[in-house]
Amino acid sequence: MTTRMKRLILLVFLSGCVTGLVAQVYLTGKESVEQRRRATLSLSPDPEKISAEQFAEEAGLTVRRVYPEGRVVEIRGRNPNGVPEYLTTHNLNAAKTISTQMVWEGGGAGYGLSGAGIVVGFWDGGVFRSTHAEFDERARIIDTQADTIGHATHVAGTVGAAGINARAKGMAGSAFLEGYDWDNDIREMGIAAGAGLLLSNHSYGYITGWDYNSERERWEWYGDVRLSREEDYLFGFYHRETQEYDRVAHENPFYLIVKSAGNDRGEGPSPGAAHYVFENGEWTLSTEVRQKDGGIEGFDSMGPVGNAKNILVVGAIQDLPDGYLGRENVLVTDFSTFGPTDDGRIKPDIVANGVALYSAWSGNDREYRNSSGTSMSAPGITGSLALLQELHYSLDSTYLTSAELKGLVLQTADDAGNPGPDYKFGWGVMNTLSAADLLADPAFDHVRRITLAEDQQYSIRLFSEGTLPVKVTLCWTDPPGLYSEPELDPVNRILVNDLDLRLVREADGEVFMPWVLDPLHPENVASTGDNRLDNVEQILLENPEKGFYTITASHKESLQENAQDFGLVVSGMEEEYYASGLTELNGNNGEFILTSAPEYLPDMNAGWLILPENNLPVRLYFDYFSTEPGNDRLFVYDGTDHKAPLLATLEGAPDLQTAEFISTSGALFLRFISDEQRQDTGFRAVYCTVPPESTPRIQGEPYPCEGSESLYMASGVPGARFVWTPPSGWTWQETGDRGITLSIGTGPGTLGVRPVNRCGEGRDAWLVLSPLDTVPFVYSYVADTVPCAGTVTFAEVNSLPGAKYEWVFPGDWLGSSTGNRLDYIPGRESGTIEVSARNACGPGDTLQIPIAVKDVPDESRILTSRDSPCAMSEQKFYVSAEPGHTYRWEAGAGWSILSDPGGDTVLVAVGNESRRLAVEVTNKCGATETSKFFTVSPAPDEPLVRVEKSEIEEYKLLRISNASSFTGFQWYRDNEEIPGSIATAAEYIAYLPGTYTVSVTNSAGCEYRQTPGEGIRIQQHSQMYNAYQGGDGKIVVINATNFSATANIYHYSGKLVRIAAIAPGYNEISFGRKGAYIISVTGPQNRRTIRLFTQ
Repeated sequence: MTTRMKRLILLVFLSGCVTGLVAQVYLTGKESVEQRRRATLSLSPDPEKISAEQFAEEAGLTVRRVYPEGRVVEIRGRNPNGVPEYLTTHNLNAAKTISTQMVWEGGGAGYGLSGAGIVVGFWDGGVFRSTHAEFDERARIIDTQADTIGHATHVAGTVGAAGINARAKGMAGSAFLEGYDWDNDIREMGIAAGAGLLLSNHSYGYITGWDYNSERERWEWYGDVRLSREEDYLFGFYHRETQEYDRVAHENPFYLIVKSAGNDRGEGPSPGAAHYVFENGEWTLSTEVRQKDGGIEGFDSMGPVGNAKNILVVGAIQDLPDGYLGRENVLVTDFSTFGPTDDGRIKPDIVANGVALYSAWSGNDREYRNSSGTSMSAPGITGSLALLQELHYSLDSTYLTSAELKGLVLQTADDAGNPGPDYKFGWGVMNTLSAADLLADPAFDHVRRITLAEDQQYSIRLFSEGTLPVKVTLCWTDPPGLYSEPELDPVNRILVNDLDLRLVREADGEVFMPWVLDPLHPENVASTGDNRLDNVEQILLENPEKGFYTITASHKESLQENAQDFGLVVSGMEEEYYASGLTELNGNNGEFILTSAPEYLPDMNAGWLILPENNLPVRLYFDYFSTEPGNDRLFVYDGTDHKAPLLATLEGAPDLQTAEFISTSGALFLRFISDEQRQDTGFRAVYCTVPPESTPRIQGEPYPCEGSESLYMASGVPGARFVWTPPSGWTWQETGDRGITLSIGTGPGTLGVRPVNRCGEGRDAWLVLSPLDTVPFVYSYVADTVPCAGTVTFAEVNSLPGAKYEWVFPGDWLGSSTGNRLDYIPGRESGTIEVSARNACGPGDTLQIPIAVKDVPDESRILTSRDSPCAMSEQKFYVSAEPGHTYRWEAGAGWSILSDPGGDTVLVAVGNESRRLAVEVTNKCGATETSKFFTVSPAPDEPLVRVEKSEIEEYKLLRISNASSFTGFQWYRDNEEIPGSIATAAEYIAYLPGTYTVSVTNSAGCEYRQTPGEGIRIQQHSQMYNAYQGGDGKIVVINATNFSATANIYHYSGKLVRIAAIAPGYNEISFGRKGAYIISVTGPQNRRTIRLFTQ
């Protein structure tokens, strides 16, 4: 690292570097260990975990379980819907796979690294066996109350086993190892990182989706059925604990958390197989079809904590015993989980071997075992990172920040899967040797630590010789994102500070963009564009052209905390190029320079062997040449070395027209030597054997604006200059040796360019130019304006030639485009899409597209008149009706739906037992099922009706003999309710002919009503009319017919006192007079006169 870079670090990151300088020394001290041990043991238990344990014990669920193969399962908490959440360890020739053995002592690369002085923390389902022979005195347990387990011992051994058993040698055999269990892990990580911990390994995660319970020999599904009955919402989800991991990392910029990706992909039984699902507070047997974890393709199978931005997530690949041989020989394991995250970010970050790793075990101090899983790939990375921190400290007496270290690992990874990053392998296979080589390169600061302030832009100008790929990685520790309440596949963006990486080629102004993936189509190969999702951006030029490039880093919108630190990693470029050593050039045509700097170096000694593949004579000439005369000379030999005939010695400022040399064979050798007196600009040499072989590329605007000036550049032909043919009638001037500036005319034209060298002319290239005379006008669109949240949809506006489009939409939506069509995923909230266009004439107007986002129906409330329906009754149930919704009701066993089950209201025949009633509400976006458990109230006993003789002539008395069992009564005649209070008692005098039934009610308010078949038949009485004194000054008149009658009441003197209408049945007449009276009742079928004395 240069002195200038050291000053930059001291100025900008003084406090962080001081922490890094003393951190590991402090961590290894006895006082620090005891302080952290006391702090760890004094932490109060997590109340959420205690509550979850109590719930599990009461419900008969697992609290903690250790399987024979070493896997650990333990309850962690419950989600807001009450579903239990469990942690589990991620069980299922690592050094060769990721080239770590090359940097060990005797590894061949000369580094001799072992992790000496580096402390690595381990959080697991228990702690490792600290007395194991592989750990000597380097291992200590901080969480002394934790259980010792095999899984943690295996993981720790993969990082730090000394190699007593050579097969089990760890990545960093001299590193210090500290052990914790996963209780209070986040708070413990904060304590350790605050004390200076640089690295920690976490080979565990939440049980998500399917899990096979080998103890009970059954499949269990851990999803939340309230959110989805097919997919666990935790896959890809930014969980509250994910946010906490990001917070700890952000607050401790030197601390890098390494986590296993998980082993969920493809798990699950065959569709429809019997399994258990947690529903209604208990494990319930089900045959419902649910997708395997990750679905058919395996994408979106990353557990929640693996979705954190600021950690390094490690996937698992098959062993590479011969090392990396190419993308094609890298095979992902059949269990390693895939991204993307719900908001589309790239996960996993990196991959390493995770199959059949041999390491220490916990049974005794010399036990070893094979184990597989991403649990085992993660520590391979963690140990290798310890070596890189050791190397950087030895070179610069500082440690790398987590952003620098992560950026370095992703920069130097070997590509796997599709070209560029992908959602299976992340950024590729870690290559420890390549990372070490980049750190140790003395010629250039490949890893830089920068602070980007609000509204600022960082830039650096570098030179590419054109012989190596150019790669630039930008990585930053982002502030924690916003945690949302549980939902399936939310697309709200988790990135907070959106930095932008760009690479600009100076020769023609072309801007190169970083890799981007399409989360809407996760199987697609990476393209390039504006990355608005990840806190890692990378640009790769496989075949760069020689010349200067400018790297820029800027930001969108405002920065939280008004600044953002980032790590910048660069390879394939230098600040200045100076020729050195011997360079062999095998192209048929080409060029080379002495230096890219304003002056070459003193005491230079460089050589070039031009040996074209076609073995034709070589013609050499120069674009410029200037050296110190008499001292700094270029020697040109007609052959392959300095023993060949000398063709020329050049110095000073020779005539470039005549300074041309042709070999007599297929080779030229050149050697430059300078002294220490004075330096000059040097030279650029061009050689050819044949006319230009490739067709040039014309870069520039094909739709320029009329009346403007526009620059066009030619490239892609080594060693050529270019002859331009502008459109007829347009004015122009050459710009540099590769460009032309046109004054744009009013009609279409064709721009041509021809590459030439001193061996002849090449093939022409043409670009059709279609000038524009106005800015673009966006006026129409086609779109689904009522899309479903979380699903892929589109909006498309009218296509305009030469226009680039900018789409702006709410922040929780996902998508990007510069064309006239936008494919996107809307979030939960409605909003407006704004699309604007610009062309070479300038920006046009903005079109607004209002979008009303729909979602799957909210969970409905099942409503009814009685929340405790009566057994063996009929009762209506309903939900609030919504336009565009359809319904499907289902009743539990013993209940039946009597009406149309597809309506918002149903009539249900309630059975004897309490049951669940469910309704699935569906709209265009999907379905939501709501269910409610109804506790049945008992039905009344059957009433026992006895027929007795009443006190009134021939009328029968109906008496309920078990009346004490009931609280209410209602009598009916011929199925019609009998009015009046006399029909609501436990007995009733049947005056009229007909069938009598009764309805009784019990204390629960439930009714038993006799059917007509259960009723009592009363015949027509011989006396159709009757009357008697009713008490309280009333006269009761009985009409034992079905017809109305009239009662005339006479005093015994013959005087008519009153006329009353007599309805069928029982009639009361308020009279209030004492004496003897005659009552004459007349009806359509009969008449009767009755004498009555009233008191």
